[in-house]
Amino acid sequence: MADAWLLQGIYEQQRRYDAVVKELASYEEAIAAGKPLPVARIPPPWQRVGLEQTNSLLANFFDKNGVSTDEYLTQLRKVERAFKRRLLVLKEENIRGLQSVLFQARKELDAAEEFRTRAAAQTASFSPEAGESDTSARGAEI
Repeated sequence: MADAWLLQGIYEQQRRYDAVVKELASYEEAIAAGKPLPVARIPPPWQRVGLEQTNSLLANFFDKNGVSTDEYLTQLRKVERAFKRRLLVLKEENIRGLQSVLFQARKELDAAEEFRTRAAAQTASFSPEAGESDTSARGAEI
């Protein structure tokens, strides 16, 4: 079975990717409609930032006017592509892991089937009919 950390990574990456796609869509819609672009989000959706860190960024370190909307949109597009590639890599790793597990399961099933076939053949050679014919042949010799 695929590792739990890989599945969790896929889930987390998908969640973050979806947030970026949603954010990017709002900008793309505004551009297509000729409307003003939305204000850049702080922190951006691709950053894992808690509430305290968000407040700290807003209060101390982050100049809201320091990043233009065009720069933010460019970053958003780059991040969307990077997240998409990473998500594909994680899914491919998951598929390879599942293929490995499937291969191992097939080997074990083949071994079990071979064991069952041999056991059935041995059971047939020790059946009562076979045993009587062997015993009667030995009894005749004595």
